[in-house]
Order: sequence, then C-alpha cells, then structure tokens
Amino acid sequence: MLSDGTHYDVGATLRWVEIAERLRAAEVTLLHCLALVRGIDPDLSATSAITVAEAQVDELRGAVAELGDRVEQIGALTDRTRRGSFELRLRTLQLEAEAALSAGVADVERAEVLARCLPVHSGFPALAATLRCTDAHESWGGAPIGHLLGCFRDADLHLVRHVTGLATLSPEARWDQCDREQLGRLALVLERHAAAAR
Repeated sequence: MLSDGTHYDVGATLRWVEIAERLRAAEVTLLHCLALVRGIDPDLSATSAITVAEAQVDELRGAVAELGDRVEQIGALTDRTRRGSFELRLRTLQLEAEAALSAGVADVERAEVLARCLPVHSGFPALAATLRCTDAHESWGGAPIGHLLGCFRDADLHLVRHVTGLATLSPEARWDQCDREQLGRLALVLERHAAAAR
C-alpha cells in the first residue's frame, strides 16, 4: 500500500489498459454483429420479407464466436483485478509493457497493445528480446511485420519501411514466413535504431 492509501498491484496498470483495449475490440465486433441483423426486429413489416443469406448466417456465427472469445478474455483479465483504489501511471504502464513484451507474448493482439504503450526507444529492444529469446512470434502467424512495428509510439510508415529495409524484409512480410536468420537481423536493426534514438 502506498502512503496516500492507494494500493500498488504489480501489473495492474497494464491489465487495466488491456481490459480497455479488449472492450473496444469487443465493441467493434458487437457493432459488426448488429449490422448483420439490421432490420430484423419485432417490427417486421407485414407486407415485405427480409431474406437472410447463408453467407450472412455464416458471417454472424463467426462474429458471435469472436465476440464470445473476447468477452471470455475480458472476464479473465477482470477476475485478476483487485478491489480498492490505485493509480494508473504512464511510466508504470511502460515498465510493465516492456517487461511483458520482452518475456514473449503469444497473442498478436496483445503484442500490438503492448507496442502502443511503448515508445520506439524502449519498445524496439523489448521486441528484439522476444525475437531472440522466445518463439512467441510463431503464433503471430499471418500478421504483417510492419503492422506490429507501426504500433509503437513514435513509429510511422517511414520508420517501419526504413527498419524493415535495413533488415532486408518487407513491411508486408508475415511473421510466419521469417526464418531465424531474418528475425535475428530484424532484432539487431531494432536494437541499433533504439540505441541511436536515445
């Protein structure tokens, strides 16, 4: 407990940011579901019919399954929150995000959230550590390398192209297409760029 009566819960700041980001993603998925059933309500017209195509049903099933997964993830994160008051601070968030990314993150969505928490000078070395020391990137599958790099604070399209170019990769290259040598090259470029940016 801190001197002002607030509690310190290791990982709480990052957990709250993840809850907020996953709620936003769930909202987008819910809006997609609602768009698929637009016009289907108790006030159906007596003089006309609505045709629900097979593709629409399949799309709705997939979207509802995705929404269920998102709600389950949010529930798991929420279950790990403590009762009581505490402060969320940027520096704490960045330290927690850097540690989490460095340790390896199997979920590409979570890796993107962590990247959005971190400036390039601390985020690129954390990603480099993940690439060198874990196989987490293997579960990122078909996600483009440039997308994750572009999630870091201060990263723009020019920087993403520059960094991937130095690593002899394309920003559109997918994580599951990269071998250990390419990932090692990318990790080295990320560390060098971060060192120059300090």
